[in-house]
Order: sequence, then structure tokens, then C-alpha cells
Amino acid sequence: MRRYAAALVLLTAAAWASSPANAAATSVPVCPAERGAYYLKDGSWKALKPVSVETVRTSGIRRMLLTYSSKAVAVYQNPKAPVTLGNQAEFCVSGFGSSIKGLTIVRLDEKNDRREMQFVTKRLFRRPKVQYNSDDVQPVKLISSDDTQVIAATKQPLKPGQYILFPPSRVESTGNPNGYDFGVN
Repeated sequence: MRRYAAALVLLTAAAWASSPANAAATSVPVCPAERGAYYLKDGSWKALKPVSVETVRTSGIRRMLLTYSSKAVAVYQNPKAPVTLGNQAEFCVSGFGSSIKGLTIVRLDEKNDRREMQFVTKRLFRRPKVQYNSDDVQPVKLISSDDTQVIAATKQPLKPGQYILFPPSRVESTGNPNGYDFGVN
């Protein structure tokens, strides 16, 4: 029995020695302090560029009267985002708070000369609440967070296409469809 225990100790020590020297070698780097959204590339954070809506088209008054909501389409310039990522990217969102609640990645509809996102704004006697098409929203998992930042990744690989990342502060959104865009090849 002692030989078995000694062999187990030796095997455990050998396995421990072959693992990385410390946890920092395999951990995610520190997120930049400057407010913004970043993606991880080659072991460092690279900034995503903010994107603003070119126009927003809304549905007619009939829908508003019947459903107490309006359907809208946000139109973004250019058919492609300036950054293309892999399908399993990690993101750091800094300066927007420490909660993953509200961090949203939405797939955009691609057109010849632009990208579009459909959403519904509910307004029944309350502040507006934005709801995206559930097929377009990508599930996100928390990797880490502190007082001012959130590091997250998508739960599943993203399909090729165009996406927009909305920071966590949008949890009480009033329908402002500005965020950070990227593509996936």
C-alpha cells in the first residue's frame, strides 16, 4: 500500500511539474482601463471601434395603438465591420460597470451596402424597453469582472456574419442602438 501511495505522489508531482508554472500564464490579460469594448488577439486586448446608427426606421401609428410597442430597424453604414474575428472570441468591456447583465451581442442582417438590426420597443406606461429578435441574440458567458469591467465570451461559436456588441449599461436601455461592431469569418 505504501508503494502505491508513493507512486501516486510521484505521478501527481510529475503532472504538476508538466503544467504551466503559474495560473497567470494561462489567465486572461488585464483589461484596459479606458472606457470601451475590446477583443482578445494574440494575448492582448485590441479596441473595437464604436459604431453609430445612420438611420432608424419605425413602424406606423397603428401598431403603436394596437400593441403599445413600435417595431424599428436600425441601419448601420458599410456592409462590413472594420474588424473580423474568429468564431469564439473573448471580449472585455471597460468603464460600463461590473455586471454582465445587459451585455448583449446581436447578429445584424447584411445588405449590399449596409447592415440592419430589427428591434421592438415596449412602452406601455413605462420607460422604453428594447427587445431584439431572439434568433439574433447570442448567449454570453462571464469569464471575470471587477468594479469597472467585464470579461466575457460567447457560449457557442458564432456563425459567419456581422455582429454588434452592446455594453452592460444598456440594461435600462431607451432604444439607443449604438455599440461596437465586428464581423466573424
